[in-house]
Amino acid sequence: MFTEQIFKNLAIFLMAFGLLSCSAAKAPKGTVPTLDKISETANGGWVTFQSEGKDISGELIGFKEDSIFVLTDKKLLSLSQNNVHFARLIFYNTKAENYGGWAGLNSLFTIANGWFLIFTFPINLIVGSSVTVGESNRINFIDFPEHPWTEFHKFARFPQGLLDTIDRNELEF
Repeated sequence: MFTEQIFKNLAIFLMAFGLLSCSAAKAPKGTVPTLDKISETANGGWVTFQSEGKDISGELIGFKEDSIFVLTDKKLLSLSQNNVHFARLIFYNTKAENYGGWAGLNSLFTIANGWFLIFTFPINLIVGSSVTVGESNRINFIDFPEHPWTEFHKFARFPQGLLDTIDRNELEF
């Protein structure tokens, strides 16, 4: 009876860790690096626009005059900055899901501590949840119009602008 209650409580806490790790802004897997690998990639950040009633997502390639270039899974698009009502640029993915999973698994393994579980389980929950929440609350994005377009330039594949010498048909993820 007591063991069943422990397993029931563990299941509830594992679900809670899963929910805690979902609050950070996420880009599709493989499109942006994690924070520790951000300096090793040459790709632009993942951007989502609301422009003229459409949602457009893709890699931020660069800017030229008043145009924004975004590489979607289909092709390179050019958008006028004046037609964009909202944009969110994600420049790295957090590891909150990993931390939440490990914290939940670590809490589950406190069963091996026997009756010391009474002490180790709450400690694991407190530490694990605080680390997971801290990671999921990291600011890994910027929004337009809160931030000007010049802030977005830093996270484009071509931050100085898209040159005329670049063959736009050869760009790929």
